[in-house]
Amino acid sequence: MALTLQLIIYIAQLTIRLLDRLEIWLTNLHAYLKPDLNASIARHNHHRAMQAARTNAELDYARRWFEFRRNEAMQMAHIRGAVEHARFEAREARAVRRAEEWIMGEGLVIRVGGCGGRG
Repeated sequence: MALTLQLIIYIAQLTIRLLDRLEIWLTNLHAYLKPDLNASIARHNHHRAMQAARTNAELDYARRWFEFRRNEAMQMAHIRGAVEHARFEAREARAVRRAEEWIMGEGLVIRVGGCGGRG
């Protein structure tokens, strides 16, 4: 998903840049053919530049939102891992406790630290 979203953002940015260059080229061609419209063209170019700035800001916001969500998902995965590990340790401790209770109930004695049968 991350690669797909990054690819979509990259393609959108590239498309915007190409359209901007095409529009500038066509605007310059139009200005060359009709020089009396220079003031109108300047206003149009300014308006288009402002639109491009807004679009870039929106893409930047989308990129930051995506990074935030990715970091949030990584944190949740880390928390889930810690919880699973704690559950595993709790199950292990319960199993040891049950084994100790069974040993005590059977009256078995376990000698710790003895070696060579000398106990």
